[in-house]
Amino acid sequence: SSIFTPPIREVLDFDSYHEAMERQYQLIGAKCSIQAWNLTPKIREMDALWERLEHAQDKIHEAHPEWQFLCWVKGASETPLYSKKTKEGRSQRLSILTHQGFSQAPKVFSSCITQTNRKDVQPDDVLDAMAIAWGSYQAVNGAGRSFPEGTPPRDAKGRPMTIHYAKP
Repeated sequence: SSIFTPPIREVLDFDSYHEAMERQYQLIGAKCSIQAWNLTPKIREMDALWERLEHAQDKIHEAHPEWQFLCWVKGASETPLYSKKTKEGRSQRLSILTHQGFSQAPKVFSSCITQTNRKDVQPDDVLDAMAIAWGSYQAVNGAGRSFPEGTPPRDAKGRPMTIHYAKP
């Protein structure tokens, strides 16, 4: 499993990963992975949505699928999460989803995989979407938590820097 640091807001408008990481390193003394950098277009997209939906900003929450899976298994197992790119990792995550009450998780996963092209959708992306969808369902039904707890820090645009998840 992998939880990674995203690029900082100050470099989101850069077009080049190398230039962005040079600047990020100057600002905070650390770089982010290329995997994290590749989220930049989605972060920009979310920023634009956030600004258009000012009336709904209190309903837009950031979540992270690997954090959600880790929260579900914390204390339930000493076994670490296997890579979701492996058969063991996919099976483990489907078992976690099922244990969390998403009884149709294996069927939904199988259906998504058989009805989509791999060039469009990867199996680990389906698992990520399922984790966020099920965690969101649990959260609106009383299991919602956030990290950090309490009043969250805010980024340069005043947006809360918080990860939301469902506690089992």
